[in-house]
Amino acid sequence: MRISEGGKLFSVVISVFLLVNACKGEQVDGEAQPFSRLAAGVWSLSSFPNPMTQKHECGRGNVAGTGSKVCDPEGVLSFESANVVENTLNTIQTELGLEMAVAVMRTLASGPTEESMRHFAKGLHDQWGVGSRDKNDGILLVLAVDDRQVYISTGRGAKDQLPDNTIDQIIARMKPSLKKADYDAAVEKAVREVGQVLSSGALDDESTWLDRWGGWLFFAVILLVMLGGPIKEWFDKQNYKKCKAQLESLDSARKRAASNIYASTSCPICMENFPEEPKTEAKTDTNQGDTSGQADVAGDEIASGSTSPP
Repeated sequence: MRISEGGKLFSVVISVFLLVNACKGEQVDGEAQPFSRLAAGVWSLSSFPNPMTQKHECGRGNVAGTGSKVCDPEGVLSFESANVVENTLNTIQTELGLEMAVAVMRTLASGPTEESMRHFAKGLHDQWGVGSRDKNDGILLVLAVDDRQVYISTGRGAKDQLPDNTIDQIIARMKPSLKKADYDAAVEKAVREVGQVLSSGALDDESTWLDRWGGWLFFAVILLVMLGGPIKEWFDKQNYKKCKAQLESLDSARKRAASNIYASTSCPICMENFPEEPKTEAKTDTNQGDTSGQADVAGDEIASGSTSPP
């Protein structure tokens, strides 16, 4: 069936109308919801909204004022958590004088790679204009949960206060929560720790005793394995010498018993040798006896000599 020119024109008009309405989004509670993504949950640098000028599109219509510092158009964070993050970001700006913003999404149109995330975060940082233009000290945290990518972009003016190695530590400490899909805890922790570093210059030590002493413990185990054999061999030799001495003592006792001159020198139960008794010399006793006898005889002679007549 052939379609008239009027029918074709009508079809084109209807298609354009539907496309325009899809781009505008649907109305929820009187606020337009964004559908400017390339596809559901997929965002490009040009399509991701700016919370400072498009807070409704970023899901932050409840925030007082004209703008926000958090953009979470798909509601990855809970309502309460997004408010906690917002309050922390405001505290960082009012008390520390640095501006920080957060962007959360499902996935990037450019692909789930570290380079794609780095390019997106740097571009979004410049596009939003985070931080002072003169000092270039803004900070932006970007999280793409389905891509499993997170990046913290810093301006040159914030590099000294928030160096790359500290950023790596903060991201590493997000990962336990990210692995459990606890995105609220991960983002809240990251923002809180950025504020802590900017305020005190260091992160809290969250290491356990195993983290602190694990290396030494591993070294001790390896050393014990290496030295365990020689140490055991030394103890075995000492036990062998002791057992050999005890067996020789028993054998000696057996021979003496066979010669009828047996005298027990060791305990037959515990096999420990008896302490030796001090030896006394018989010759000394004999001499002492002879001396006393001679004194008695001499005494008799003297007495008899004194009573004999002259």
